[in-house]
Amino acid sequence: MTVLCLGTKAARAGTLPVSPSGRHATLPVPHQHAHNQQRSSLKAASRDTTMMPPDDSVKPRRHVIRHVQAALRSLDQHLSTSKGVITLSPDQFWSSLPQYLQVGEARIRALGGYVKHKVRAVRAVRLSREAADGDDAEKAAKATKDPWRRRKRLQQLMAEGEAFERSCDPRAAQEVFTEAAALAPPGDFIPVLKLSKQMSDQVFGAYGKGEAEYAATRQLARDAAALTGSVLAQDPTNPYATLLHAANTGRLALFSDNKTKVELSRQVLDLLERVETNKQFEERDLVQHSLGVYQREMANIPVVVRWVVKMVYKNSLYPGDYNLALQHFKTAAELKPRMIHYVEMGKTYQKLKRPEDACKTILQGLALPVEDISHKYIYKDGEELLRKLQCDCTSAQGIEACERR
Repeated sequence: MTVLCLGTKAARAGTLPVSPSGRHATLPVPHQHAHNQQRSSLKAASRDTTMMPPDDSVKPRRHVIRHVQAALRSLDQHLSTSKGVITLSPDQFWSSLPQYLQVGEARIRALGGYVKHKVRAVRAVRLSREAADGDDAEKAAKATKDPWRRRKRLQQLMAEGEAFERSCDPRAAQEVFTEAAALAPPGDFIPVLKLSKQMSDQVFGAYGKGEAEYAATRQLARDAAALTGSVLAQDPTNPYATLLHAANTGRLALFSDNKTKVELSRQVLDLLERVETNKQFEERDLVQHSLGVYQREMANIPVVVRWVVKMVYKNSLYPGDYNLALQHFKTAAELKPRMIHYVEMGKTYQKLKRPEDACKTILQGLALPVEDISHKYIYKDGEELLRKLQCDCTSAQGIEACERR
């Protein structure tokens, strides 16, 4: 019988001896042949298609299998450090083992959700493309004329687009929501607003790329703001359109000159204050989140820049306040706990020179799910700030977040 010391390459080879002092946590494992049989059974389990839709034409792809295998390997990697073996007493090892198992279960659950969303989205696109080819093209045309089939098709497209959004693929979601917006009846602005959001979410990857792609992304930001503006022209009291137009206006300011940025910043605040008064809005946490970001970013503008704006453009910038921003983020987290609320709250703590609170809050946020592509970028910001602050990731709530890093 060989001995396995969790988290080491030598242990995976089955050749690591037990330390004479007995300080290293070790576990006995069967003979190498039996160990290989276990690995084979794990690989076979990774090819299980029980989570696939009941369509035999949808097969598990290699990248899905690799994701499953990577999740299984991550348990072993989590128990290792860059320098080698973690030295634990037997009591320390057995007391921390439930936390390690909890991390593994969380990763498997997250992986299962990712696979489901991705497979559904891929299958939906395949079916929609098949419906537009050959003899099915005539059936698809008839379906858009029949009111019942039109509603059914619209529901299907909305589900497909939301699946792409959850899988962090805004371009594919944009294509689906474009078709959905064309089928939407008058007065139904949800498909148009969903389309606008997917267009606006693509601005995050514009920097650091070629001039042509930068110009195309800038046009996307303009089109997204134009869509939400058209909805507000027809329905001025629509809270979701007001909130989304504020976000689109703020992102459009990234591609504008300094004078336009000053004007757009005022528009953003007016829109957010307008929608804040609607206490029946289901996404009130996002309103508080946006107000917090606005307060913090305006407070972060240097005095010299404010002086230049006042002298050149004869206008003054909103002062901003870090403490008000912090209060907005706390309110948002109380209304609905989301990863973005805690990460942005941690950034604000860092501005207020409270690094311990920043680390604790960001770790709490990184353990929450990523909902779309904008959440993904905020998640990366939280990781970078943790590295900058060199946080201690030994707390129970930060185990999963640190394991992702």
